[in-house]
Amino acid sequence: MMRRTVTSSWGKGRWTALVVLLLLLSLGVVQSQAQAVPAPRPASDYVAQPQNTPAQDGAALFDVTCVACHTRGGGDGVGPDLKGVTQRRDAGWLRQWLADPTKMIADGDPIATEMLAKFNNLAMPNPNLTEVQIDSLVALFESDDGGAAPQPATPVQISATGGGAAE
Repeated sequence: MMRRTVTSSWGKGRWTALVVLLLLLSLGVVQSQAQAVPAPRPASDYVAQPQNTPAQDGAALFDVTCVACHTRGGGDGVGPDLKGVTQRRDAGWLRQWLADPTKMIADGDPIATEMLAKFNNLAMPNPNLTEVQIDSLVALFESDDGGAAPQPATPVQISATGGGAAE
């Protein structure tokens, strides 16, 4: 029996070159895919971020919760202008008011009753704020009025009713 050898016009050297080329291409594809995945960020990126001041948090909250009825230096609107509020009211009263204005009106607080009459018996709805949010708003008002942001006061009893803005 005679053995027949099949030869290719490519030859052994060309087949080797093709295999090497395919290998290099496959490595290039894998390498480009690896580059598409971002490297993990160092832990310091997560820990070293600057924090907002309470007044900055208060400004963001004011823009979402209070601005529909109040201004900070633009004059009275539906509710009073809050520029200078820390000079007209003490921080304890402000915290109670922000915690539950409806209760203060119902309890006959003289300042709350006076404001109710001044603003056409339109009561401020309860904004349902947390103590941290109340502290942030008071810090904002202190900052607006040129004073130092006050330290958080003793906890205020917050009711579960209402929803709205500030003063």
